[in-house]
Amino acid sequence: MPDLERGPSRPPIKSIVVGNDREFFSPVDRFVPESQRLEFVESDIDEADMDFMWFGDDKIVLLPRALDPEFISDISTLFGFKNARLLVPHETDAGLSSDIVSDEGVFQELVNEIDRAEDVQVVPFGYTPQFQGLVDNLRSRGANFRTPESPTDEGIAAAEYFETKVGSRDLLQRVKAKHPELDIKIPEGYVCDTVDDALSRADYFIESGRGVVFKANSGGAGIGVNVFKQEQVDTPEKLEEMRGKIRANGLFHNDKVVVEERIDVDFNHHGAHPSVDAIVTVDGTVEVQAIDAMVIRHDGEEVGFYGCVAGKGLFDETQADTLRKFTSAVGEELSAEGYRGWYDTDYILATDGQISPTEANLRRTSMSYVVDLAKLLYGDNWEEEVSIRTNDKFIRQNLHGISYAQLKEALSDIIYPMEAEKAGVVFTESMRSKFGRGKFGYAILGDGQERTREIELLLEVKVNALQSDQ
Repeated sequence: MPDLERGPSRPPIKSIVVGNDREFFSPVDRFVPESQRLEFVESDIDEADMDFMWFGDDKIVLLPRALDPEFISDISTLFGFKNARLLVPHETDAGLSSDIVSDEGVFQELVNEIDRAEDVQVVPFGYTPQFQGLVDNLRSRGANFRTPESPTDEGIAAAEYFETKVGSRDLLQRVKAKHPELDIKIPEGYVCDTVDDALSRADYFIESGRGVVFKANSGGAGIGVNVFKQEQVDTPEKLEEMRGKIRANGLFHNDKVVVEERIDVDFNHHGAHPSVDAIVTVDGTVEVQAIDAMVIRHDGEEVGFYGCVAGKGLFDETQADTLRKFTSAVGEELSAEGYRGWYDTDYILATDGQISPTEANLRRTSMSYVVDLAKLLYGDNWEEEVSIRTNDKFIRQNLHGISYAQLKEALSDIIYPMEAEKAGVVFTESMRSKFGRGKFGYAILGDGQERTREIELLLEVKVNALQSDQ
């Protein structure tokens, strides 16, 4: 471990990070098939590792579970942390924020550290009622601090609405109506009251040869988004199979459903699924943080998010300008409604070059740590200096039982910084063995998108050569 400061000699903290990723997505749990639920839950816990990288030094990071000490040491060394501490409350099913309040030792430590600091910010992965409960309990103990990424009192209801698929579509349509000059096309679609209404509306898109997308109103993290290509629904038998799958999904019942046309994605482009991350600051101004793209993988008609690509060589100036302006306009609309904090706007880059926004997410994302990492290593103009490729869910069966130390040894010659090259792999999630497989997360930095892909292919070859003892 690096020589982290201990005891009374520690400098006062500046930030408290509440890594409540799991808590934020927990309302979706009951709709996840029972056979997949545990893995869905554990994935959120794993990916909270990335939250340790936010906000530089002089901080306390609260996570639902302890991290591998060697992983913490490596991150602390890379970032130069001397006063970054991890606190882990006793875990229950109530959510991290509630667990912090219930664990008197951890809770009192926060009160003590806030009391001896002058200006502390408390920031969650995403705003939740449980997080508000934590804030209220801390203030009831006399703790004074800022919550720069929490909605105003008036904005809480708006934030909850815009986080739904119906609210997100409404938000994007409002912005498009106010900015017709931007070359943006909202996918044609409908908000339906029932699953039967949604299936009826889907026939319109299928009959016009476009395929169809179903979005459950309360879905999240890829759960509840089903995409059907035209060739998957072009016979009566296939149509009936599609209807059966939608009816069998609990997320599409007892709430509204968004049905949209399917857009042909330009998979020949590195940034087929653009995304722009931004912040609405305390005073309501909007600051774009990064123009990036999501790595989306399709498993049949279901979709899943795996990581991002960002930085140099991703989009041309016209594309980047359009993405920046529309996302900023989304932020201005959110600001007017009282939202404060990190958000992103997701898009599709179509085969005809058209950019179509698909949703906004009102929370932090896996790009949050990427921005801090890139600025640390390459400066404020990192998007012109480096290309970045991430994977939050690198999973292989042969990694089961492999330790973090073994993984580091196997990848030693491509770990950042590589010999004679300011490039390489940064581990962003520690090694875990679950469900008969091993899993970790990484960011790859390099000079151009092709170079990051070359390093990623090297990583895959080296990982595939590992032999588990399990």
